[in-house]
Amino acid sequence: MSVLRTLAVARNSLLVVATVVATGACSSYGPLVEDMDPSALFQTDSLSYKLDARNIGYIGAIDVRFTNRTADTTYFINCNGTTGVTLQKLVDGEWRDAYSPARNDCLSPPIAVPPGGTANLPIPVFSGYPGNNFFPKFSVDDIPGVYRAMWTAAVTSYHDGRGSFGNPLPLEHRVSNRFALRLSPR
Repeated sequence: MSVLRTLAVARNSLLVVATVVATGACSSYGPLVEDMDPSALFQTDSLSYKLDARNIGYIGAIDVRFTNRTADTTYFINCNGTTGVTLQKLVDGEWRDAYSPARNDCLSPPIAVPPGGTANLPIPVFSGYPGNNFFPKFSVDDIPGVYRAMWTAAVTSYHDGRGSFGNPLPLEHRVSNRFALRLSPR
């Protein structure tokens, strides 16, 4: 095993230990994610995120880095830097749309990421509590669990204003590694 591979395995093992310690391995926090998927073009900076309880809802942020390992430039359709993204929850072995952040409805120049390039694409999370008038909200009854982020407007060619914006990046290249979401007490 190469030194770099050994270091990567050790780093991932430390992340798992840190996640277990941070969550107390308590089932009320939801399942743990044990390893990042190194093949995912979108990588989160953590395997576990906590949404903090506030007056009207939960708030948090997920930091994601996109590394373009495809042969083409990837373009992200956006409004002032905010891209279209959906959080999907793993439910009974299937990925289900669970949350989409609010974003303005404008069209900024695309975020272009050439082959070999990277882009930081943070995901702000605010979800109103069930039963109140604040939106957006999670569409799943039980928020804690295993998630991935899926970009809804990432294309491999950019056509400004001609129906579609271009050829969609294949689904397997538009999703992040798995991560856990947990909640602080209300």
